[in-house]
Amino acid sequence: MAKLLIEICSGTTCYMLGAGRLHDPDAWLPETWRERVEIRFCPCRNECGSENVGDAPFVRIGEESITGATREMIHERIARMLEDFP
Repeated sequence: MAKLLIEICSGTTCYMLGAGRLHDPDAWLPETWRERVEIRFCPCRNECGSENVGDAPFVRIGEESITGATREMIHERIARMLEDFP
């Protein structure tokens, strides 16, 4: 079964600006989704720079990037994407 890929940037900036709260998926990912998604923690997704460092943390779900990602934002996107995901 194909899984929806979720990549969470864990670089220093993203970690300090919120990605650290995403490091325990069992605490925030509904159990019914756990077999349908794959979560990867990346050392750095290279999405931030001096002009957009304040947009961290960066999360990629499938082909969509989320800036300033929160658990709620991630939930919303996953729910929408899983409706159409095989």
